[in-house]
Amino acid sequence: LTEDLHKAPVRKRVEKASSGAKRSKACKGIQKTSFTEAQWKAVIMQYVDGVEKKMWKTVSDFLRHKASDPFSMKQQASFSNCLAMHKRGELGTADLKKMKCCLYPKTEEFFCMWLERRMRKQTLDKFGLNYEILRDKALEINSKFPMEKDFRCSIKWICKIKKRLKLVSVKLHGEGEEMSESDFAQAKELFQEKLWSVIRQHKVSAGAIYNADQTGLFYNKLPNFTFVRESERKTVRGCKKMTSKDRLTLMICTSAAGGKVPIALVGKSVRPRCFDLIPGTCGVPLPYINQKNAWFDQTVSLWWLKNVFWPHHTRTHGLGVTAILLLDNCTAHKELNDPTYRLANRIPDELIIIFLPPNTTSKLQPADMGIIACLKVGYKITMLRKLLTLFDEDGGFQAVANARANARRGCKGLAVGGKAHVLDVMQILAKLWNEDRKYARTQSVKNCWLKADVLPPEIAALLRGTPNNSADISTTDTSTAAETPQSDNAPASENEFLPELVAALQQTNVSVRNDSVASSVPVFENSILTHEISTEDLYKAGEVWV
Repeated sequence: LTEDLHKAPVRKRVEKASSGAKRSKACKGIQKTSFTEAQWKAVIMQYVDGVEKKMWKTVSDFLRHKASDPFSMKQQASFSNCLAMHKRGELGTADLKKMKCCLYPKTEEFFCMWLERRMRKQTLDKFGLNYEILRDKALEINSKFPMEKDFRCSIKWICKIKKRLKLVSVKLHGEGEEMSESDFAQAKELFQEKLWSVIRQHKVSAGAIYNADQTGLFYNKLPNFTFVRESERKTVRGCKKMTSKDRLTLMICTSAAGGKVPIALVGKSVRPRCFDLIPGTCGVPLPYINQKNAWFDQTVSLWWLKNVFWPHHTRTHGLGVTAILLLDNCTAHKELNDPTYRLANRIPDELIIIFLPPNTTSKLQPADMGIIACLKVGYKITMLRKLLTLFDEDGGFQAVANARANARRGCKGLAVGGKAHVLDVMQILAKLWNEDRKYARTQSVKNCWLKADVLPPEIAALLRGTPNNSADISTTDTSTAAETPQSDNAPASENEFLPELVAALQQTNVSVRNDSVASSVPVFENSILTHEISTEDLYKAGEVWV
């Protein structure tokens, strides 16, 4: 059999005519070689410089000069064509190896001109583009040139234009382009001068400089993508949970020292049914209040300020310590700096509220530097892990389905494979926020403050120099007060100022225990925060208060 195969006649390969041979002479340009148009441009300029310096007189002299790296016959022909194009001013610098004749030159020329102009105007009007808009515009331009018929403007044609102009498509996000760079630099400089002067005037430590911002959390929304086999690509479908609109509003507040104020939640229900699952002796994990649209208004902002933020500050730093709170220009915050409003609602004088400049929060607000984004990612991953843990077990889906059928309405949460309720959200966020772990690290919070670049240089240097120890910047410095001799009017003992201090604390909804162990978890009752502090903490707070 092998001998027969060797004796078999060999068929000659028939060379097919290349498509280039069919091309008209009008399209003659750079032939398909290993050189791009930009490289030919460099070779031509080398030849022209040599002619000016009288290194060679003719093309043959130049080609003989390149004897160490000679041109092939095709390259020599391309060199002659490129030289002629250079003399006519038609040789460009595109990164292309082959020039083709354009079927719709006027349409392409005016479309590229419009695209360049559109990109320049985008920085002013913020108008985005997609393929449909580009296609409609190209067809509109083509309609003005009747001689260029049969133009369909395919997506491939637009992609080639993008590649030729070296354009890429990006997804616009954030609010960073609401202000020009020059205006932003000026607004940032004025804001820094104002903030730094207040910090230095009142000698505020990094732990008493706060920033708070609201954000919406769609706590039941599931991912809208997955992985399937190629054959199942057109048959797989989604579910309603992918577009769930169940929303809670969170108030995220941190200090420059990495401290974290308890997250406040705003929902629509006055008292969600899932709160019935909380044992009678325990409170909700995080402060909660209702509003008809589940958003922050003036009433909710005042509630958060008096019942969440200020009690946390006094519990951390003591009474009488000045605090600076940076807020955006939301309408719910505007009245917080009005003297009449502050006096009527008993907002402490030690609280200084400074508003960020308009349209600069995306670059100056520490919460927008990644604190909120990381927390949302952590919540979504934790929620999905809880569901997958139940569903991945053998018979797990059916087991949780049976448990869900027996659960009360409003209490079918993640524990039975259902939609997350408000209590599930609180438990997940509280665990993420209170632990110094991924998605809410203390050092990460400091890095966000440093990235915002709103702190004075001395405090910023202190934050960079103490990555693992924030005790000296998150609490009030009492070492100087302890070393300073007492004046004649100072109390002789702790018991002299203790009764008066307890009476003052009772007016601020703070209960006092007579042991030395302070409660680590605050209790929230009827939308009002009550704290239990020990006598030892009272002595520390009393030093500042006196």
